[in-house]
Amino acid sequence: MKGNPASDLIRFPVPLLIGASLVVIYLGQEITTSPFTTIGIVAFVLFISILLCRLEIAILLLLVIRTSLSIFSEVNIPLLGPSGRLNPAAILALTITTIGICYILVKRINILKIPLSRPFLLFLIIAFSTISISPDKVLSVRECGRLLSIYILYILIADMAKDEKHIKRIVQAIFCSAVVPLMVGSYQIFGTDGRYGWTVGVTRIKSLFVHPTGYASYLAMLLGILIVFTLYSHSRWRSTWFLLVGGVMSINLLYTYIRAPIVGLLVAILIIGALKNKKIWIVIPFSAILVYFYSPLMGRFALLLNRSTYEAGSLAWRFHFWQKTIGLVISSPLVGHGPATFPIYALSSAGEDLSAHNDYLRFLFEYGAFGLIAHIWIITILFKEGLEVFKKASSSFYQMIGLSFIAALTIHTVNATFNNVSFRPGLSWYLFSLRAVGHGILRIERSKRPS
Repeated sequence: MKGNPASDLIRFPVPLLIGASLVVIYLGQEITTSPFTTIGIVAFVLFISILLCRLEIAILLLLVIRTSLSIFSEVNIPLLGPSGRLNPAAILALTITTIGICYILVKRINILKIPLSRPFLLFLIIAFSTISISPDKVLSVRECGRLLSIYILYILIADMAKDEKHIKRIVQAIFCSAVVPLMVGSYQIFGTDGRYGWTVGVTRIKSLFVHPTGYASYLAMLLGILIVFTLYSHSRWRSTWFLLVGGVMSINLLYTYIRAPIVGLLVAILIIGALKNKKIWIVIPFSAILVYFYSPLMGRFALLLNRSTYEAGSLAWRFHFWQKTIGLVISSPLVGHGPATFPIYALSSAGEDLSAHNDYLRFLFEYGAFGLIAHIWIITILFKEGLEVFKKASSSFYQMIGLSFIAALTIHTVNATFNNVSFRPGLSWYLFSLRAVGHGILRIERSKRPS
């Protein structure tokens, strides 16, 4: 990614950028008088400036700051009038998508040569085609925009991961994204500011994420990667540093009281042990003992066995809720009901604005059988190519990346059985970035083979 061919298509003179900054700041003052928000909006405009000049640096910066953008989820900028308000994260996604498409066209990247493209493009076609049947087309268009931004970012990073130096930069950016969330999450452990309320009187930390589930899913994914890095580390200092960071992440994960990411992490540890070093399995009984003696979290796991269908969080409640939604799925089994529409129909049928608590059911409901098949196709290719990177890599570093992705994808797949985490930018940008690095590794390995 030498230079930025897309910048030849999009050139903003400095006065226009300054003027745009003043306009955005003015709009921000209309929304809130908070100096923090104003500083955030100015930083956002500066990022857009970098994006237009140096795409590679902007992408790395985006990976670092994306986890912190949820704090601006309530800051809606009326770019298109009162009905077209977008928050900074949505504007960033729109910008990276637009410039990314320009970059792909100018550089003439053959996206069909990237194995993941076919199922992902099929999924995107299904998603955009179902907008017409959605009861809330604006909501569905926004959801499709998020899906497209994930795919475009994947293509850009796959193109950027052309050698080990660039691959290390991408991995470092993914880990650097945890610095601010961990600081905020650790602060919330010792206080109540910013915590997420829970009906039985326990409050959960969520750091800068909108909900504790997002934060827990992000932490579990990074912990899986960090465990693999620790196993491959030959430096005592680096291993100690990994363990310290992993300890902080683990404490933060415990205080989210979210169960599925923890279960997913334990399943990932089983796979890591089977593929790399079985000694890591000692973490599983240790974790079980920790959960047993940590009564708030043990209470959360015990709640799963509650037989009441009215006790939110129990398996009985989930199965009862899923049964009630099956009838809605049957009403449109092939094409679904439209992107991001599950809560709308849940409100009309169950009387509550609820998420599906199962991504596979959500995909079947929103995108129909065709969309679910495309999603399963994506997951299958992701696992297949993760194993290919792990088995065929010529260096331990590349092998480590392959196993890290397998761990992260395992956690994500298990977590998606009980939560709605698939194709959420705050999570998927990192998962697909790591997968894009894997594609770059395979490309490097193939170039080494004699023709």
